[in-house]
Formats: sequence, C-alpha cells, structure tokens
Amino acid sequence: MYTCIILHNMVIEDEGRAICEYDENVSTGNSVLVSGEQQDLNMFALRNEYTHHNLQADLVEYIWNNA
Repeated sequence: MYTCIILHNMVIEDEGRAICEYDENVSTGNSVLVSGEQQDLNMFALRNEYTHHNLQADLVEYIWNNA
C-alpha cells in the first residue's frame, strides 16, 4: 500500500496534489538495517529526476495498456 501511495505521489508531485504525507523518518515497524552508504544510494535513487520520470512514464504506460 505504501508503494502505491508513494508512486501516486510521485506521479502527481509536480501538480501539488499528493494524497498523503510520507515521512521517511517514521518507522513502520518493518525496518531493515542498511549501511549509511547504502542509505545514501537509496536516497539518491529515490530523488533522481531521470529515474522519477522513467518510473512515471512506465506507470502511465502500464495503466494505459491495462485499463
């Protein structure tokens, strides 16, 4: 469910109509310990504009083809 919310927010981020606030500092109880270096790499991947636009385009294409 969190993945869907995050993807939805990524798609509409530019329009400013996200359906929920996501706080990456709040633990959900299902934590996996990772090194600081891996955490930085993950954060870069999440905030990478190129990756964001590719994921957005893939999601739109998937929805378009399966609607």
